[in-house]
Amino acid sequence: MRVGKLTIILLLLGFTRTSLAAPPDACKLLAPGDVQAVLGNGFAPVPNIVKASDYSVCTYIRGAGEVAGIMVLGGSPTAIAALRGRAKMLGSKATPVAGLGEGAFRVAMGNTAGVWFGKGEWQVNAEIKGGSASMHEQVQKLAKLVLSRLP
Repeated sequence: MRVGKLTIILLLLGFTRTSLAAPPDACKLLAPGDVQAVLGNGFAPVPNIVKASDYSVCTYIRGAGEVAGIMVLGGSPTAIAALRGRAKMLGSKATPVAGLGEGAFRVAMGNTAGVWFGKGEWQVNAEIKGGSASMHEQVQKLAKLVLSRLP
């Protein structure tokens, strides 16, 4: 019996897809009540029109420009290894942050405050855009909530 290249590729893709666990639902990790408790009222969920099997996103918006959200994706091979790689790529823009586990760091770019952190196989990016000067403190509060809920 002869197996074609396409069959082998499809088999490999099938094994790869079934061996990867789907990421946790980002909107269960960061609920509307969490965002409002930390950032105030008026944030509404943004419908997620992109469905992916390898990452999960949850976004909330208030008014014309304030946005808060998270993205959950797998680490390679672990969250800590992936975080170290990301921090290295960002260089001086990545500042280590305490209280969010090993490898966690924050990034500030323009009017966006973000923090990368993880647990087990999952790495998470939490961001707030368009808020006040205390955004780093606020995004870290949101991140701590999410970290406590990560499997």
